[in-house]
Amino acid sequence: MKGKVKTIAFILVFALLFNIFAPTMSVIATSYGEGGNGIQIGIDSNPANFEIQSITVDGNSWTSEQDEFYSTDADHNYIVVIKVKDNDNQYPDIMWGGNWNGDDGTITKDSTNADGIYTYTLTTKLSSEGFKRVSLNINSINKQTSTEKAEIEFNGATSITGNATQMKVNYDNGHIAVTGANMTTDVNTNNKLYISTTSAGNMTFEAVANENYTGKILENGNEKVNPYTLNVQLNSHYNIDAEFTPGGSPSTNATANITVSAGDGSYMLRGNNVNYDDEVEISINGSRWDHSNTIQYNAENSDTTVTFTFETLWINRFYDNIVINGTSYTVSDYLDFDDRTEWLIANHGTQALAFDIPNVAKADSYNVVVKHGENNGSKYLATFLWTADPAQANGHNYIGNAKLEFVKATYSVGNTTYTVTEKDLEGKLQRDGGFLSADSEDGFLNYGVTADVNYDDGSLTLPGGAEVTMRVVPDYGYQVTSVNGGDDFKTTNSGVSEFTVTVEEGTAGYFQATVEKVDNTVTPTSEKVKAGNIVLGDNAATDIKNGTVRLSVEDVELTSDKITNFEEKASEAGDYTITNYLDINLDKVLYKGTADDVWSEQIHHLTDKALITLQLEEGVDASNIVIVHNIDNGDEFEIIPIESYDAETNTISFYTNSFSNYAIANKISSTTENTKTTDTSSNPTTGDNIIMIISIFAIATFGVFTTIKVNKNRRIRKH
Repeated sequence: MKGKVKTIAFILVFALLFNIFAPTMSVIATSYGEGGNGIQIGIDSNPANFEIQSITVDGNSWTSEQDEFYSTDADHNYIVVIKVKDNDNQYPDIMWGGNWNGDDGTITKDSTNADGIYTYTLTTKLSSEGFKRVSLNINSINKQTSTEKAEIEFNGATSITGNATQMKVNYDNGHIAVTGANMTTDVNTNNKLYISTTSAGNMTFEAVANENYTGKILENGNEKVNPYTLNVQLNSHYNIDAEFTPGGSPSTNATANITVSAGDGSYMLRGNNVNYDDEVEISINGSRWDHSNTIQYNAENSDTTVTFTFETLWINRFYDNIVINGTSYTVSDYLDFDDRTEWLIANHGTQALAFDIPNVAKADSYNVVVKHGENNGSKYLATFLWTADPAQANGHNYIGNAKLEFVKATYSVGNTTYTVTEKDLEGKLQRDGGFLSADSEDGFLNYGVTADVNYDDGSLTLPGGAEVTMRVVPDYGYQVTSVNGGDDFKTTNSGVSEFTVTVEEGTAGYFQATVEKVDNTVTPTSEKVKAGNIVLGDNAATDIKNGTVRLSVEDVELTSDKITNFEEKASEAGDYTITNYLDINLDKVLYKGTADDVWSEQIHHLTDKALITLQLEEGVDASNIVIVHNIDNGDEFEIIPIESYDAETNTISFYTNSFSNYAIANKISSTTENTKTTDTSSNPTTGDNIIMIISIFAIATFGVFTTIKVNKNRRIRKH
């Protein structure tokens, strides 16, 4: 028997030790070597569409999960290199330990080659002596839907060939040579050919024309220097194209010296190396001058002339003539500053005032004299911008703690009035880098919003005098306390949280609104209630969503039936009598730019109960009160107990999540009632009591003496 017990005990101990120390798929709990550490590689997930080409640890090949690599140096850095082949137009996403970057190691994507082999390098150092298993999880990510990439779309291309670093985008009369990294190609959902890359950085596009054709590179329809280098950012979409036209030899880069000055005029050229808004921009054949001493542009070897483009912000103008290499060009021949309609339709989308001077003699150097400054006449246009960009939180233009939305714009051109709404522009937004923009049908309004950001940011360019309506919806606990400094705005009851402002021509400013933290309020008008407070529950932001709440407490007159129902419910709590009836309502409030004028919406129920505190008038004993509630003013009633009572301030607090008619019921005092019902005529006065006591005392004394006398007489008679 003892032997059996020992055997069973041994088996149990062995099983326990096995469960503790047996290796799993994620951790090896074994030390390795005195003063050293080790590492083991395990594959926890590997979709069938990937093939592991090789894994090495510090240059040593890995063949199976039983392979162990160790070092006697506890601070040793292990270098793990994993090569995975893409077999199904996917790319792998490799993680270890569930994270890209663990506490003691990082993993990086290095490259992919023409055969679709992706290389990853993991660097890890164990923080203490021991043994670690590195669990690799290989996940399949579709190249077309992954957000970890950039897309370059080619609208007019016929095919794309090449590998991960060199691509050839083919057109009918030439091709674009593309140089980059980690590139793949496919057709997107719009049936347009595109290249995607998982590497941010520079990509080069060069238009190479067939014989007897010339070519140029375009981005978003605008001509660029050929070859063109684009700094590609992940999670972005770009539109690159090429145009190939008959004639001449293939395009070549032309380089010329250039000097730009204001001459001897009184208007300054707004200097080099400053923001675009403050300067004039000059281009030759579509290639923009970068304010250096030279300019590169596209031109044919056989060209004898070039086209200059001059551009400035619409609030400015070019004065007098422009002189190029001694030849004077009259600005009014190219642009009418007084009649803005023509160029507005063509150019206002870029907020630019621009014109071309063609047929300028081609030269190795250009000396340009241009007088440029603020337009003193009609500016015609206005810009209107809004932002909740946290980077501008310290500026007066920032609007935080609110949702900002464009609603509509109304403006006039000549005798015609136009109204463009947010819905009118929904289907017309086009991506331009990180910006989405759309023109209205009439061509006089440009609308844009910044895409791919987690805050509201946008702009309008439109004729001066336009009325713009914005929706500013504050977060819960906040209110719009002013708009445009408190002047010049309109609101209506039809559009909650909508504010309309007039935009004057020549202005280039932001929509301004102040959104401030505001407390919930209580407005008591009842004769029995002096003041109050309300504290909402944890789900207040979900229930209320925006703005604040206002609790109103006022006396209410009820029907005789309702009064009877209230009294019957109060009697269930004991000897209570109702002293007054209250209508307690809760409203969500949104300021119309001021606390004196608001939009309001009644709230009947809350998810969580709110704590209501009421300060009662003097003469009301708050310690002997219960609250009777008529739920939704229907047929049901309930007794609400008092949560707390403050004798010093005569306040009561109770919880509720429903707002309708209430009653305050006071407890009836039994002492007071007994005093009222006792017959006071039977109670003797103080004088009567004294006489009665003296009389009783005299009678008692007389009785004592009489008794003594009688007893004495009896004894005498016996003798």
